[in-house]
Amino acid sequence: MTEVIFANIVNELMIDVAPREYAQRMNVAMSRKIWLAGEDDIVITPEPIGREIKEYAAHIRRTKLDRVRCYAPPGDDCAPLADRVRQDHELMQVLADHAASHPGAAVTCFCPDRPTLDLLRELGLRLKHYDAEPSAETVAMFYRLNTKSGFRDAAQAIGLRIVEGRHCDGGGLLAAALELGADWPAVIVKANRSSNGYGHTVIQIKDTDPRVVEARILALRQAWRPLPDAFVVERYMNFVRLPSVEIEVGASGPRLLYICDQRCRNNAWAGMWTPPQGVDDAYMETLIDIGMRFGRHVHGRGFRGVCDVDCGVTEDGVFVVTESNFRRTGGTYLDRLARTLVSENYLDTHVWLADTSLGRRTDFTAGVAALRAEGLEFDDASKEGVVLTADTLRFDGKWRYLILARDHQRAQAIEARLAQVLELTTVPSLLPSSSSTAAAELV
Repeated sequence: MTEVIFANIVNELMIDVAPREYAQRMNVAMSRKIWLAGEDDIVITPEPIGREIKEYAAHIRRTKLDRVRCYAPPGDDCAPLADRVRQDHELMQVLADHAASHPGAAVTCFCPDRPTLDLLRELGLRLKHYDAEPSAETVAMFYRLNTKSGFRDAAQAIGLRIVEGRHCDGGGLLAAALELGADWPAVIVKANRSSNGYGHTVIQIKDTDPRVVEARILALRQAWRPLPDAFVVERYMNFVRLPSVEIEVGASGPRLLYICDQRCRNNAWAGMWTPPQGVDDAYMETLIDIGMRFGRHVHGRGFRGVCDVDCGVTEDGVFVVTESNFRRTGGTYLDRLARTLVSENYLDTHVWLADTSLGRRTDFTAGVAALRAEGLEFDDASKEGVVLTADTLRFDGKWRYLILARDHQRAQAIEARLAQVLELTTVPSLLPSSSSTAAAELV
């Protein structure tokens, strides 16, 4: 059956009000949705999917994609994709015809925000993983758990360890920062609803003049407008690893999709290793327990679909949960792509890593040709190699890639060669650089 893929990466569930720079950075990466498309699917993205990436995806996947219908409705980068679709009468007719010819058809959304759910209701389509429209109570739970404070409350309720901190409005931000930072070098301030690390700021407190701290916080509040004046302040912790566990919650409960260690540079998330490198069984079992415990909790409250739990690990091996994302993530499509290119059970035989990096080469087609000439392109026979996952060079000058290999050492060797061929200028790193949370470059 034809699948509708709806890339609503700018949405009110992830951030209350999307600033333009944030929206553009998120939207431009959605060309990656072509990796999920089947021959007769409908793919709706906020930016057009270019011919080059579409032809490249067809080549790597060894399939035809010429009948995939790709739409990018006009409108403001910051507007919900559902609102943009409503203004595109041709696309609305396409979706109405699809609903009429495929009764009960489901839509794979990036994120189940209210504007998208309203649009699906109007069209007679349903959200994937749901037999009926989610209840108002379930949708309210989506929104609550996609705030930093809401996740902290839920994690504590099911016995998961969280970072010491508190929720406050802007008027209480200074007092909270000074109190929490009194015995620690720094605190991290987060907008209560924001995604991909947007607005996360580390503030030195100890041995700092309180007037300097006050000025810094005032500047933050001004810079974050028109976001709501609501924050979470946490003690800044030097985590040595930043793992994440992603699950899919179905009618019968949660199942594990994958576990990764996030790769970071300069306190920013750049990519991930799957599975984590150099860890023991206890490490993996702890993360599985975290994911399943959280999954059972949200399953009981009506959630169905993909979500993850992000964590930090201290130097003495303590696991702390930091947030959940009630949506498809920067790893969801990579996991599905690995299943497509290798097998449904790819984790029995393969590892993958993904990253994003600036490079001196700035032409996507030339980069593809260079990888092919050097024998680095993913090979269907060996089931190893590099996949360039999105073309964002014109916007941010970054190469986004996935490497599939038989083991971590092979993956690292391929990445070292890739860095030479694409003349990458940022050096990949496994561990976080003293980060208590990760601000995302890979969305």
